[in-house]
Amino acid sequence: MKNVRHHIFIRLLGILISTLVFINLELSAQSSERLINGDFEIGIPTIDKSPSFNCKGWRRQIWREGNFNSWLTDAKLDPRIGRDNQALQFRWGATTIHQFFSARARSNYKFGVDTLNTGDIKSAWNPRISVQWFNSDYQAIGNPVVIDEADVTKSPIKTWHRLEGFADAPDNTAYGQFIIEINKRKEGAYFQATFFDNASVIGQDGSANRPPSFISSPYSLQLDSIPESTIHEDSLLKYADDLDQDPLKFTLIKGPKWLQIDPSGAMRAHPGIADVGNHLITVKVDDQRGGTDTQSLLIEVIGHLRLANLFDDEMVLQRDELIPVWGQALPNMEVTVFIGSGFQAQTKSDAAGNWKVQMPAMPATRQGATTLTVTSGPRRLHFSNILIGDVWMCSGQSNMAWALKNTDNLVAATAAAKHPNLRIVKTPDTASNTRWSELNERANWQVAGPDSIKDFSAVAYYFGKGLLSEGIPIGLINSSQGGSRIESWTASLPSSKKKTFFNSRIMPYTYMPITGAIWYQGESNIKDGAAYTDKMLKLVNSWRDAWNRNSEQLPFYFVQLAPFKYKHGNDELLPEFWIAQAAAEELIPNTAMAVINDIGNLGDIHPRNKAPVGKRLGLLAKHNTYGHQDSIAHSPKPESVETSGKYLRVSFSHTGTGLSTRDGTVPKGFELAGIDGKFAKAFAEIKDHTVVLNAPLIQNPAHVRFAWNAATQANLVNSAGLPISAFKLSK
Repeated sequence: MKNVRHHIFIRLLGILISTLVFINLELSAQSSERLINGDFEIGIPTIDKSPSFNCKGWRRQIWREGNFNSWLTDAKLDPRIGRDNQALQFRWGATTIHQFFSARARSNYKFGVDTLNTGDIKSAWNPRISVQWFNSDYQAIGNPVVIDEADVTKSPIKTWHRLEGFADAPDNTAYGQFIIEINKRKEGAYFQATFFDNASVIGQDGSANRPPSFISSPYSLQLDSIPESTIHEDSLLKYADDLDQDPLKFTLIKGPKWLQIDPSGAMRAHPGIADVGNHLITVKVDDQRGGTDTQSLLIEVIGHLRLANLFDDEMVLQRDELIPVWGQALPNMEVTVFIGSGFQAQTKSDAAGNWKVQMPAMPATRQGATTLTVTSGPRRLHFSNILIGDVWMCSGQSNMAWALKNTDNLVAATAAAKHPNLRIVKTPDTASNTRWSELNERANWQVAGPDSIKDFSAVAYYFGKGLLSEGIPIGLINSSQGGSRIESWTASLPSSKKKTFFNSRIMPYTYMPITGAIWYQGESNIKDGAAYTDKMLKLVNSWRDAWNRNSEQLPFYFVQLAPFKYKHGNDELLPEFWIAQAAAEELIPNTAMAVINDIGNLGDIHPRNKAPVGKRLGLLAKHNTYGHQDSIAHSPKPESVETSGKYLRVSFSHTGTGLSTRDGTVPKGFELAGIDGKFAKAFAEIKDHTVVLNAPLIQNPAHVRFAWNAATQANLVNSAGLPISAFKLSK
């Protein structure tokens, strides 16, 4: 009996030891990291809002085409993340970053990531991590599971903190997808940076093989451009990886004869003159364990003869001005430039291959279009459907950038948008701390039609459309950025190290003549008050200097901000800003301001009714630039103030045939004050070109102000229906 007990004891002890060993193995497995490159140190940080994403192990999923609003950055690009660090940056929620990991069904996994809000609690975005489970055929199991989400209104700012949590893999799980993203709140600033670092998934490894993939999958991969008639070498190992770190084999499925790809991924290209242009090839990568990925790769062959990126089919060249044309060729080669069949110029490239000619001034295109042709030896470039007319720079922040597709009356507007003499181009989203002489990619000029205008600036479109009645082709350049401050658009000093939009989105165009500029900006500078006047002066003067134009040669028309209930709680902040904008119009020669205090939306900083904005800018241009002096283009302006007892009379200019109200009621928005400066609501009566005011509480008025509220309902207009700007005057 004793021996039996002994054997039972030994058996139980063995079971216990086995169990403990199993538990320890389980615990050991649970502590294993499932991600690679969770600190993002294996990758290439690129420019702000980079279209490329080369970060080993991770993929970027773009859900809004063209908005590359997440990328890899380092401390040199953004020192806020910490010295010698590398992290993911999200600007807003147009993308997600994810990585697959092999997983085991019914196992528990721990997820985590560090996050950093470098702005303030007013961000519109909550950082969030999720997991999506997949079976062995990469079919999703259920919906993504949110692991953790920060509340930016409660999370610490300017310091790293952790998001983390647990999730169980469901039945049939073979893979998990760890997802890093930012989730939109109902309010807050849209362009505030959020950073992620030290991503981690802890748990058991699965048995499924993770196939290799190209870094841009499922999007076409843009490789480095290749010069024609030059041997170019590269390796596809830079553009593909395998999370299991299997040796990869590459096969060229479809491609040109001048391109060879070795199974190791080594590439060798030797294109000729005839191969200039874009080439789409197909490549397969194999991990030799049954996992494959096939990708389309785009390779551009660049000719040794090329034009600056400003030039494109369907562009507009400035009339009545010498037209510079420049580019590159082989060193010390003859270059001939033709515009149409009647204008040509010749030059010779220098030792570095650079060349430039000045084409003679030409009148506006009245019938048909012309061409731009460049030849050098056997090489030839040809651009077609080009017009000679007036080119306008259109810049500012989100209300200038606001696309036509997001405005009122879109269906009617697009149906009527058939304007062969109106051409549009949008500048790529870039910023730089050095001045660029060249756009970073070829300008994409387009004819203004139902499809092309939908994504173009609504204000700029309505402005250009209104100018077509002059019978002159119009070219519109949209260089604008939501949330940007005026300082970013002003030419900085040569020693400045700050990235600006001027350097990359304005400066490249200053090598070409233009007619003038329109500007719609200020929301991001609303707290500047009177200081904004001087900033406008510096902006306009810096642009005129950059184009080497005086005030008469470069008109500048701008938009006064619309009424809006800002959340700073100061109803006088916006009126003070309106005064600063109006003062800029008076101070800066050859400028004019479009007043829009009748078309704002108090609950939306982006009013959808953009047509009147563009049309009013067009009226100013027609009056001042195109010589329609008999037209009514300016809003009324207060000229003088007179008092008689308890009455105060304000006289106005630019009234046309007289003042009225847009809604047929009595004038609203006037206030009077005595010498103590305490204002009270005033009653107003229109007398032709003047308004007579009185306030029962003010017996001896000494001051008058108008539309002095961010939510103004002022209704006084001239005979052309143009509203009066906010003002404050004393007798």
